[in-house]
Amino acid sequence: MSRHYEILVDALRLAAAEPETQIKSLPDFVHIPDEIALNFDDAYIYKKELLIENRISAEMAELLDEIHKESDFMSDNKVGWKIEDLSSSHHWKKIRETAKKLLHMMGEEIQPPKLDWVSYYGVSDKSDKNKKAITNFLKRISNAIFPQKR
Repeated sequence: MSRHYEILVDALRLAAAEPETQIKSLPDFVHIPDEIALNFDDAYIYKKELLIENRISAEMAELLDEIHKESDFMSDNKVGWKIEDLSSSHHWKKIRETAKKLLHMMGEEIQPPKLDWVSYYGVSDKSDKNKKAITNFLKRISNAIFPQKR
């Protein structure tokens, strides 16, 4: 299985998951709805390549386009981005159902995503040690870019 195909499957598994699984699958410092959409966007860029390689069909590519368009609609209209929207929004329901359909068409199981291809940068509320280290790191970068006059 190609790495780009694996990334697509994993992003679809995240999009297809129930809200509780989506929340558990992501770090506590990320904005969950946004991160789900960003992970899908990261995988969506491989659509043409996977289509050319016959890893996905034209019908599957159209369903990927549907998810992308739904996410774009939500962004353009600033709807569906609260954590509770994952459970209540018809936009997220449509994305979830389309992702499940795609996984089924691809012959892939619906299971929790691995997300081992994603790097997260941020500060967890649960880790003061990490928070201090990242804060100090950001201060050093800021001072290097914008030196203080003495």
